[in-house]
Amino acid sequence: MNFKEIIIYEFKNIIEKYNMHLAEISENEIVLYTDKYFLSLMLHSSEVELYYYEKQDKIIVEYIINSFIAYSISAEDRNTTKNRIKEESNIQLSIALLSQTLDEKWSDLLQGGKDWISKYKEFILYIPERDVTEYVVKKYKEVLR
Repeated sequence: MNFKEIIIYEFKNIIEKYNMHLAEISENEIVLYTDKYFLSLMLHSSEVELYYYEKQDKIIVEYIINSFIAYSISAEDRNTTKNRIKEESNIQLSIALLSQTLDEKWSDLLQGGKDWISKYKEFILYIPERDVTEYVVKKYKEVLR
């Protein structure tokens, strides 16, 4: 399976549950989006990076939440996912684990809520959010319609 097919397969429940849409930005970037926010999943050097973009009044704010979400993954989560994804690639394993973690532990984030942001700001590897409107408007036209 290619990156897009893996995302569709592993995020199927999240896409349906949270009424999300999917856009393929490139062969290495898939965006899941709602009217409040979008998640960018980027394949980079055989690893999946996760970015959260919040649509605010007239700006788009970026949160780099890769480490934050990864920190919430337990050994039990890893084992459960490994048992389910025995014969697949490391990329599929990473995406499956990310999907499972988001679905089981981050419903506030997936609903477009903001309670998770205060937890993120207390996280030891917190990266301050930034206004990326100019960059995002050019790159994610389909998502922002």
